[in-house]
Amino acid sequence: VRCATSAFLPGAPAAHELPYAHFENTRNYRTCDLGAFVAAAEREGNANDALLLAELQLWWDPTWAHLEALQSLCSPQKFGLRRQQLQSLALNDSRCRVEARFEVLAREGFIAQAAGILSTSMQTDGPQALSQGLKASVEAVGPDMLAGTPGLMDALLPVLEQAVSSKDHVPEAVDAAAEILVTIQPQRVTAMYDAQLDNLLGHCQANMFTPAMRMSLRVWMQRCKRLYGAAGQMEAWERRYSEVTNTLRRKGAISSMADLAGGGSGSGEGGGGGSLVATPSMGMSAPSPLPGTPR
Repeated sequence: VRCATSAFLPGAPAAHELPYAHFENTRNYRTCDLGAFVAAAEREGNANDALLLAELQLWWDPTWAHLEALQSLCSPQKFGLRRQQLQSLALNDSRCRVEARFEVLAREGFIAQAAGILSTSMQTDGPQALSQGLKASVEAVGPDMLAGTPGLMDALLPVLEQAVSSKDHVPEAVDAAAEILVTIQPQRVTAMYDAQLDNLLGHCQANMFTPAMRMSLRVWMQRCKRLYGAAGQMEAWERRYSEVTNTLRRKGAISSMADLAGGGSGSGEGGGGGSLVATPSMGMSAPSPLPGTPR
């Protein structure tokens, strides 16, 4: 506990000043998890050090989880003050991590502002920043809160569509976010991916079918199948896959399913199905909201 305290006090307000510090002011943030040390101080009955360490981790890494960790260690008045200060940071400080700001605002009921932070990251930092921020934000709140908070999905889906349609997005990050969102609103999420596949298919029909087109088509089919699988709609994917391959056959771009260079449907038919198999990762869960937090 002493080592953790001495390591994280430099650069922060002094121990006797921290209880009165302006937590809503910007600073040089850093990832910080002192939970084990807070618990150790509590086990020793050292309430002062436990509170000091909990406030230090909130100072360096202002997140909803670190605010929750503070709740049992201080008075309701102090906790309410820190909650207000964290909300102010989330609303105003662009130096905070996007996902931390998003989660705080979403849990406090500022849905439009939370989604706006993601859209702003696209404008200021580009599609790659949006991709990573969207993934981290969706994982931070988790599927339970996404499904149970009115308006949150409606605010997030336009951001997802913006990311999916952006030329320079990060596919793995966007798809990881979409895998969570598709379990809540499968039709709307799969439709975004289907639209991209249809655009590419239309381009293939209107132009000479090149190896580059073949590779792009195969990639988007892999991504679409991943989403259909996460939504539990593999039968619908089989039908979709047949539509795509039949269209390409009519154009004369392929003679069989195997001509998509291993882009089979994954059902064991048509050759090379394994390359389109993706395993959804749905192990995220959200921490319990604080009392009075909008669900």
